[in-house]
Amino acid sequence: NPPNPIYSQNCANGCNSPEGNSTMDDGNGNVILQSTGSDVYDGNWNVLPSGNAIGRGAGASNGSLILQHLGNASLYYVFSVDAGTNLNDDTLAVGLQYAVVDISLNGGTGGVISKHNVLTDSAYEKMSCTRHCNGVDWWLVVNKWGTNAYYSFKISAAGVDTVPVISHAGMVMSDTLAGYAFSFSYRAGSMRISPNGKWLGNRTKGSNGRGRNLQLFSFNNQTGMVGPRLFLDSIGNSLEDVFCFSPNSNKLYSAEDGSGINEWGKNLVVYDLSSLDSTIIAASEMGLLADTNSIYFNGGIQIGIDGMLYVVTDYAPSYITIIDNPDADSADIVMHLNQIPIGYSTFHNFTQFPDCIFARKHQGVLRTRKCSYGLENETIILDTMLNVVHEFLWDFGDPASGVNNTSTERNPYHEFSAPGTYTISLTLHNACNQFTVTQQFIYNFVTVNAGTDATICAGDTAFLSANATGGSNNFLWQPSNLLNDSLSNTPFATPSSTTLFIASHQPSGCVDTLMVTVNSIAIPIITQVGFNLGSTNATSYQWYVNGVAVLGATLQEHFPSQTGNYTVVTTDINGCAAESVPFNVTVVGVNDLQSSNTVLYPNPAREILNITTKTKYTSYIIYNSLGAILMQNNFSSTINIKQLPQGVYMLELMGEKGIEQKMWVKE
Repeated sequence: NPPNPIYSQNCANGCNSPEGNSTMDDGNGNVILQSTGSDVYDGNWNVLPSGNAIGRGAGASNGSLILQHLGNASLYYVFSVDAGTNLNDDTLAVGLQYAVVDISLNGGTGGVISKHNVLTDSAYEKMSCTRHCNGVDWWLVVNKWGTNAYYSFKISAAGVDTVPVISHAGMVMSDTLAGYAFSFSYRAGSMRISPNGKWLGNRTKGSNGRGRNLQLFSFNNQTGMVGPRLFLDSIGNSLEDVFCFSPNSNKLYSAEDGSGINEWGKNLVVYDLSSLDSTIIAASEMGLLADTNSIYFNGGIQIGIDGMLYVVTDYAPSYITIIDNPDADSADIVMHLNQIPIGYSTFHNFTQFPDCIFARKHQGVLRTRKCSYGLENETIILDTMLNVVHEFLWDFGDPASGVNNTSTERNPYHEFSAPGTYTISLTLHNACNQFTVTQQFIYNFVTVNAGTDATICAGDTAFLSANATGGSNNFLWQPSNLLNDSLSNTPFATPSSTTLFIASHQPSGCVDTLMVTVNSIAIPIITQVGFNLGSTNATSYQWYVNGVAVLGATLQEHFPSQTGNYTVVTTDINGCAAESVPFNVTVVGVNDLQSSNTVLYPNPAREILNITTKTKYTSYIIYNSLGAILMQNNFSSTINIKQLPQGVYMLELMGEKGIEQKMWVKE
């Protein structure tokens, strides 16, 4: 969800935004002052009284900058430097100057009460600002052309100190370096101070392939001194505006040329500054795009309040490209190319802000594990309300944790050695000052146990039980609609399908889970197979007639020996039982001799089937379960059945008084 751009002038027919813009709001996002580096306007783009011709910064990369007076909230400084490309000769140059606006004038829209206050001459294009390490004052820095001198002006509640701190570092920047005099375009460039106030970057446009470079210096936000130089790199023909530090100041982004002809500004590279070693920094350079891509990095780049970088890309029309996760390792940086359309004219640069306003890291967050399971963390927030970047030093008041008792991270993680009360301190320090805030923290580690996973059959009930150490046995179970009592620590559940149950301990919020696996049940189906009844496949069987279990009827097939309603209860491999619908059987066609004195033994039989009877029979037939005749002969009281396979059989005895049938089993 990219933000919607707010334009500082009427863009109904497209915007042609020159360099050198700056804005100031009222603290609530309402623009109250704007400047192009040449004039100063109110929030509705009306020139303030006496606000015309305040400087010559229109067209300069860092052409203007607005800062509030630290001793009078109604006054604002509008600083400007000369553009290096819009001058015909040096007689028009002024250098670094400022105007003063009183916002209380003109009905609250402001008026200029002083202008053309020159601080130094020969200041072109490059101007940057950062907080003094005291968190109150400002440093305003320019590079004096024709020298390698950097002028740092301190701005405090007393006003602008007109006596600068002067440093000499890096290359001497002059017209003659380009090979000819009055090379005004060579003076073009931009300057930035890192959000943490420790580094200063100076990028020069140069001319005809000469003198185009990016220099990186250390910066002392206590003294205002620049240098020594940390890094130097050639930038080819790329535009001077496109370089920026990441929010944590450990990365430097810069537009570079592609490998083809006229491939200016075709790639954006990132350097890792964390080593502070020039060789390692140079080796860390990585292009974020293929250098033959169709994107053109046309103008400015700026940190957003959301921690992302915003880059002007392409030309007529222009777009804004968004860089997500700019502090990350190079492989994890994400670019959203041409994400925000701007219009059909050229949009070249953003308004100028001190990058340090996006790095007010005055708040530290300590995370500690509070639960035995999951990712739940207790967070302790300590806030110093400081207005400048400091170093962080945590003391967790837990000496038993050894070397882990301290941390220099802004947002550390610490596991306390035991439950108890700890005094946590956070010290923020820099060269100017040190602040320590403390807070007591009661650490109570909670172990939640929701029991072991369970397996039930469809239609059955699972009995759950949760307990906690380090806290009460109050729980909230989810999903509550499948439980008889979601607030009990021993509810029972009736899920119809496999369900993950979550036991959330109250009030800690620590959780544990268990899985209740529900095995589905296949209802057995009875079919008639010959004169037998058969069931669908299962692991075990039990046959019933008229609701009464038939003794020994535990095979997949069963011979119905009497008229009635037959059912079968099957058990599957998971131990889940199911009962079939009744199957009605009517036994007909034979004399009712089932209650005679004929006995078969042993039953089941293995090799010999013996027959005892008082009835005189003349012959016998043995049928299989499908009704096929397997054996027949004259009656004998012993029958050799060794050759028959295992299964259920019927013996049919025939005599003078009729036919008698007996079921038996071969094992």
